[in-house]
Amino acid sequence: MAEWAQSGDSDKENRIAVYLSHTDPDVVGQACFQLGQLKARAHIPALLALLNHRDGRVVNMAGAGLRDMLDTRDAALAPRFEALLTHDFLLARISAIEALGRIHSTGSVPLLAGRLQSEDPAVQFHIVHVLGTLRSRQALPALEALEAEVRTKDMSSPHFDRARGTPAHPKLMLEAIALAMQQIQGKAP
Repeated sequence: MAEWAQSGDSDKENRIAVYLSHTDPDVVGQACFQLGQLKARAHIPALLALLNHRDGRVVNMAGAGLRDMLDTRDAALAPRFEALLTHDFLLARISAIEALGRIHSTGSVPLLAGRLQSEDPAVQFHIVHVLGTLRSRQALPALEALEAEVRTKDMSSPHFDRARGTPAHPKLMLEAIALAMQQIQGKAP
């Protein structure tokens, strides 16, 4: 599929989309990812349907594909992603959060801010980033509360590169919170 995505084939999007109905969740996920990279908007309905898939890996990759192809024109899709914020699969929640940021769903700020304290630390980082992107003052109290909590963490542990879905080091989280608050206050790009 990656070869098709990089090819000059005028029908590559449709060739890849055939795999959205494959029985192997990893194959379906790769098709979602490639369509997202191609910004294949004609396949948005198919990827939206996969947000209801029984396999969390497929839900994650459908969300990630949508995240890559959606923009502010798609703000009406926010409820579809908000519904995934309680999904059992952590990466599916992250993809939903990233998609809400991509479509600039300012209406989702109360829901995201409300989940910040109770969410898995690996997901909190993504919520913080999106709240900064959305620039709503409604998020400041939740960000300040998280900042106070993170300041109590052990900062002396080694700082390794983080993979998507793993908790951010407390120092990195504090930097992300500071940037988000600066964005909201109009002090950062």
